[in-house]
Amino acid sequence: MNRIRRTMGAVSVLATLAVGVTLPAAGAASASASASKTFVWDHDIRRGDCTLFQQTKLVLTSDGKARFEGVVTSGDDHDAWLMWLTLKDRDGAVLGSVFNDDPVPGDSTKFVKNLPNHRDRQRWFAYGTFDRGLYPLIKKVGLRASC
Repeated sequence: MNRIRRTMGAVSVLATLAVGVTLPAAGAASASASASKTFVWDHDIRRGDCTLFQQTKLVLTSDGKARFEGVVTSGDDHDAWLMWLTLKDRDGAVLGSVFNDDPVPGDSTKFVKNLPNHRDRQRWFAYGTFDRGLYPLIKKVGLRASC
């Protein structure tokens, strides 16, 4: 009888450990499946000698992360594309900004892509964050730029 109790106790402990090990993994998988909103620019954006080409996109996720992807070039060497992204509601009112994960000194909302050679188109990936509490309200995105 003692042997049966010890065996049952061991099985119970093993079952508890197995559940304890698998539940966090399932929870982590659910947490990483954030909702997302994708904004795509259907036209080129020109500022000075620089062009940010159509099909540029910004993906916002419900956990407050932002991923920007675009292709930019300049007619001059040693140029730079400067950009700020604003989040807007359905009426176009500004809710907030996207903060750069790799900010330049003095402005955490500024994104900069250096353009060393006028012959090259540069693929640009940039990452940022925003107040995730704004996510349900975001319906539009504003892009302000300079070159």
